[in-house]
Amino acid sequence: MTTNFSTVNLADGRIVALSYGVPVAAFVPGRGYVQIDERYSVTTSKHANAFAGKDAPRLPKAEFRALVAPVEVK
Repeated sequence: MTTNFSTVNLADGRIVALSYGVPVAAFVPGRGYVQIDERYSVTTSKHANAFAGKDAPRLPKAEFRALVAPVEVK
C-alpha cells in the first residue's frame, strides 16, 4: 500500500482501513470484512478493495460509521 493508506487496530479486534485519513473498510470479528457504500476516488476504492476484497459487503454510511466507532469518519 501507499502512505495514503493506513489501518487502526482497536482493542476489541476490529481493524479499520483508512484511505487519505477516511475510514473506508473494516474487519469486524464475527462479521468479517466490510466496506462503506459510498463512492470515493479510484485510488480510495483500490485501497478499500485491497484491504477488504472487492466482494466484501458494502454498508450504508450510518451502519458503517457505527461499526468503526470510535474512529472518526469524515
